[in-house]
Amino acid sequence: MRSMRSMQLFVAACLLLIVTATAVPAALHPIGDWMGYGAEAFANHTLLDLVLPGTHDTLTFDLSTSISDNANDLPPPIAALLHDLHDFAGLAAAVRRQATTQHGNLTQQLDAGMRFIDLRITFTAPPDAPSPNDNSGDDTSGGEAWYGLHMLQTVRPALEHLRHVKAWFDAHPTEVIVVWVSRHGSTCYNTFPGASAEQQRRFWRDVIELFGPLVFRNHRPWNVTTLHEYVHVLRQRVVFVVSDRAAQMVPEDLRDTAMDGCLAIDNQLGIDVSNVARTAQKLSQLRNGMAERRARDKANGRLYLLSMSAGATPEQISGAVVLRFLQDELHLPPSDVANITRACGESFHLPVPIPTWCPPTLASIGRLTNYYAQSFFESAVNASAGDPSAGPTLPAALYIDAVSPAPDGTLLTGESDDPSVSPRYAYVASSVLTSINVLCRDRCARLRATYETLRQAAPARFPVNTTIGRDGSAGW
Repeated sequence: MRSMRSMQLFVAACLLLIVTATAVPAALHPIGDWMGYGAEAFANHTLLDLVLPGTHDTLTFDLSTSISDNANDLPPPIAALLHDLHDFAGLAAAVRRQATTQHGNLTQQLDAGMRFIDLRITFTAPPDAPSPNDNSGDDTSGGEAWYGLHMLQTVRPALEHLRHVKAWFDAHPTEVIVVWVSRHGSTCYNTFPGASAEQQRRFWRDVIELFGPLVFRNHRPWNVTTLHEYVHVLRQRVVFVVSDRAAQMVPEDLRDTAMDGCLAIDNQLGIDVSNVARTAQKLSQLRNGMAERRARDKANGRLYLLSMSAGATPEQISGAVVLRFLQDELHLPPSDVANITRACGESFHLPVPIPTWCPPTLASIGRLTNYYAQSFFESAVNASAGDPSAGPTLPAALYIDAVSPAPDGTLLTGESDDPSVSPRYAYVASSVLTSINVLCRDRCARLRATYETLRQAAPARFPVNTTIGRDGSAGW
């Protein structure tokens, strides 16, 4: 009986080994796992050969109503005073409407195919706590931590958001991301006021401890490291670039865990929805020199990055605040409301005037920008299909506002921030398809068909609604 039982256990163990050895991995999603799904095209190429879709001001989905200590564009004493006032007279609520660029959280962004993360941080007291008495960065001031930043600080510390990234990575073993850490999007000469060198380095040690062996150690240059090597050989899939020319945040013994933003990123600012014609001309110039610039940047170990985000005009900022928060308190007559609205709308210099509409938020401006940016992506897709040998037709990475929180890798292009209502454009599918066309040439028919189908689900659409600045005959 005992020998029979032993035989049964032996057979069961063998069957378990066979099942384990032959188990089919979880299905890869063409958006959420696009690097693994497209390994046929991408495995033997570097990150600098691909097109990495990204988000601008990635953490702004979590903004509080507290001005941050050491906020961008404010002298530290003024920032500290405003922080302690919290949402005084609705001021911070108005600022939040002008600072939020994303509505999907980090997990949603990664599920939507984002592989470039614009992580802007600062050292500050928590949103509901007073600022320290001084700005020395002394440990005794207590309570401060690193938070996301866009004038306001995030509700949760940056490290908490990064924990969600780590959890996502554990469930997506084929994917690689680039995380650019800065205070306010500067590649060079970045500083983190209010934090001592020791506090900066402690934060960085916490980050490296969190991601552990997943962190890319740049002993091997990233312009020769292939996607296959990141995933299967090195097993290092998080690439950090830090704007830290002062060499304070990244300790000497961890210098190989982050590249210097000043040396590793070629950041181009190309979009200005307040002047569509001028932007169209600039993007045309960028397109004409795209392949040459990307080749030069790759040779120098630099990521060619293009910002496709748009800023507000002074007339929009003041107009949106007055119309949303102060109109009743100021008892404005209809003629003043009309004049404020007209000044705001006309400050955008769109192909069609919008005298009766003032974009109410920064995200609204982002969706307007995305409406016109569809043409830029369509031109890139068509060029990559027409002559793949001419080289890349998009930058190596892009970062943009108003990415849909839905897991379909789309941009919102309508006035609503609800993806079930707003028209959407296939941002990730279009970006990935240009890489497939260029890198695969006459191969990869299955991949092409997949991403063309995804593009058809969210095609470029230019519905005309001139009252909110959308003229179907214009674009980039």
